[in-house]
This record gives sequence, C-alpha cells and structure tokens, in this order.
Amino acid sequence: MTQVDEIHISFPKHMNMNFTEFVEAISRVAEQLEIPHPLEVEEMALEEVTQEERERWGARPLHEKIEILLLMMAKNCMKPGYYETH
Repeated sequence: MTQVDEIHISFPKHMNMNFTEFVEAISRVAEQLEIPHPLEVEEMALEEVTQEERERWGARPLHEKIEILLLMMAKNCMKPGYYETH
C-alpha cells in the first residue's frame, strides 16, 4: 500500500483506494486463503477439513487464490440461485 498506516490516519485511505491499491489489497487477502475452489466445494462431502487439505489449498499459486476469492465474493454478493445460473 502507499500509506504506512491506512486505518488510523485522519483520512482513512482504506476507504478511498485507487485501482492499483485495490488490486494489491485483494492480492494480500487472497495470499492468506486456505479454502477450496467453489467447484470443489460442490464435490466435497460435509466433513471436517484436514490439515493436509488446508496446506494443499494454501500452497496454490497466487493467481488461483485470487480467482477463488473473486468467485467467493461474487457468490456471497449475488442473490441465491443467480450464481448457479451464470
């Protein structure tokens, strides 16, 4: 980011990012992901997630993690049923 402290300054920079800062923020969040791809979730049974699965999901390349994050954001923002039809 372009600011040392984006949250505790008088003008909250995290609320007024430019596109480059937004992409960087999304990338930083995606880098921390240890979740399955939305298409894998449909195939998985409802069971306890093992440490091996979390490590496998966490070892994915960044471009895959960004894709997963954007798909999860879209799925959570759309009306129920709309995500599946598109």
